[in-house]
Amino acid sequence: MAEDGRRQVLLNGLVFASTFDAGNLQSVVYDAARSEYVVTAAPDPAPTPSPTTCIALRVRNLVRHVALYDQDMRPVTRALPSQRKWERLHTSVGMTPSDPDFSITFGLSAPTAGDVVYVAFTYPYAYADLQRSLRRLDADMAARDDLYYCRETLVTSLDGRNVDLLTLSSRRHLVDAREPSVPDLFPDHDAISAPRPRRFQNKRVVVLTARVHPAETPSSYVVDGVLAFLCKRDDPRVAALLDAFVFKIIPMLNPDGVARGYYRHDTLGQNLNRFYDAPSLEAQPTIYGVRHWFLSLCDSEAAPSVYIDLHAHAAKRGCFIYGNRLETIDAQVATQLFPKLVGLNSTHFEYDQCTFTAENMVMVEKRDGGLSKQGCARVALYNATKAMHPSLHFYTLECNYNSGRKPGRVPPTGAWAPRGIKASGPLSPDVATRSYLPKYTPAAWADVGKGLMLGLLDLYSLNPCSRLPQSSWRTLAGVVQETRRQVAPTFIKTPASASSVVEKRKGSSNQDETSTQVRSIKSAPGAVRLQKPLLRLQSTSK
Repeated sequence: MAEDGRRQVLLNGLVFASTFDAGNLQSVVYDAARSEYVVTAAPDPAPTPSPTTCIALRVRNLVRHVALYDQDMRPVTRALPSQRKWERLHTSVGMTPSDPDFSITFGLSAPTAGDVVYVAFTYPYAYADLQRSLRRLDADMAARDDLYYCRETLVTSLDGRNVDLLTLSSRRHLVDAREPSVPDLFPDHDAISAPRPRRFQNKRVVVLTARVHPAETPSSYVVDGVLAFLCKRDDPRVAALLDAFVFKIIPMLNPDGVARGYYRHDTLGQNLNRFYDAPSLEAQPTIYGVRHWFLSLCDSEAAPSVYIDLHAHAAKRGCFIYGNRLETIDAQVATQLFPKLVGLNSTHFEYDQCTFTAENMVMVEKRDGGLSKQGCARVALYNATKAMHPSLHFYTLECNYNSGRKPGRVPPTGAWAPRGIKASGPLSPDVATRSYLPKYTPAAWADVGKGLMLGLLDLYSLNPCSRLPQSSWRTLAGVVQETRRQVAPTFIKTPASASSVVEKRKGSSNQDETSTQVRSIKSAPGAVRLQKPLLRLQSTSK
């Protein structure tokens, strides 16, 4: 508590006092040289930190996401224990594109007494968060006798952390036979106490992987959206999905990078998404595990149908897919069909931002040390399986950290809605026809995950509440026809060879410098290298 100005001072036989109502005195000293008493008045107390008190911060040595900050992004904050939910800053963010260390500046409200303020680049999702989430999922699944669920350790990371592999489906077509063991993988596997998952017959397999790049937390929220949707009860769409598909989900491929707060690399400073073509068990154990497990899955009766690697993007706005450039029109139409259907089911997914070029299969970026995209999951696993499984589709889902390019729109669901689902309102998002420019949150990314699931249903004509009849296409055949019309002109000339190496053009990277001055922009989450909360502020006032 601040001191008041009332006190009494005895000096040279004199009493100086302010011990009365409205009195003010801080100190008294005698100046012998001037033969005078110097009386100092007590100042008013300093302002107590409050939500209206602003603390100015500059954060340096960040990834040079100039485009991202130009797109109105801000860091997220929370204050514990008073504010548990992460929120974007309400103040503008400035940046210094010419600074070799690249910095951003912003203001924070001072923490109130007892609060601790956390600041992060974007909505965090740590390794510990994942483990807590999976423990809750384990408990929920233990109480469900209608679903088949298995959680196992695919491999351990260089730092000894588990890379989890989830299997989820209904019990339809479940058989007693077990999936085979794979050399050097599944360290906890034991034929009796910890067997591999049981097999299914006549079901398609869908594989989802996420967080090969540690800072790309939107991908974790997409996984959360997928799991939340698949665990819904009394929903005919979920029942159709789980009866038709077996879902194999690896929610965190680079747990070491996540736990260490890295942005793009692992413990050895590697971009793991460039090693899928020839990973080493010693140097890239997590990628080695994914590749060898996936290829063993392709050799089995339950070969995968769709592989989706989940990421986040800083420069290109929107949620979109990178797909491969295939050899025939029919194959290209087939691979572009699924992204179109995802866009039909999520306002946050933008099909016109998707890319399906040969160049994007071989591109080299300087930051990856000369390694090309031929080593990424989407391309390397496609090349490894295309002869054996030409109809297997590979995708990279990208979700911008901040926002989309244009308002999203989805048509309402059809008139027939079984089991009490209202036909008058859509199933994603929460209103029949919604148009807005999104500012992404975890809920938006989760909605994209749900859109992936609904897109699968439409792709295989399994959706009991499809939006297709209410769309401009009317039928799946209409989507195929429209996609073929768009794809056909690109096959008039011979497609670019996927064997050539293409360097990313200058100006296409969000790391390019665009200004030499500090400027204020509308909004921006601090693009920091640390995925865990960047700052911790604590008030010492009582």
